[in-house]
Amino acid sequence: MKYKIITLLVAIFSVVSLCAPVAYAATEGDAAEKTAFSFGSCGNKNVDIKCLAVEVLSFLSIGVGIAVVGGIAAGGVVYSTAEGNPGKAQKGITIIVNAVIGLVLYMLLFFIVNWLVPGGVLK
Repeated sequence: MKYKIITLLVAIFSVVSLCAPVAYAATEGDAAEKTAFSFGSCGNKNVDIKCLAVEVLSFLSIGVGIAVVGGIAAGGVVYSTAEGNPGKAQKGITIIVNAVIGLVLYMLLFFIVNWLVPGGVLK
């Protein structure tokens, strides 16, 4: 139950941070510094489903990339420290395989969303 609540809070925080309005810091003259998340593909116009899909997929791609690299590294460490223990070696192989399966499933999700959104989200 604890993990479900944490996952829900992380999901809500992610959506809220993606939809945050752009705020500008006060500076001298006409120059201003962006201090909040801006929809890079949408600018300041109204956000449609395509812009939202591009930004969400970009955000998720970074997270999935970090998770896959971390999973492969952790599995490699477990496998290399097995010291002849077949159970520990199998655990390391399982971690690596699960990381690769996660990457393949994310790629499948990415291409399905690209197919569903009119005009695609790939540029």
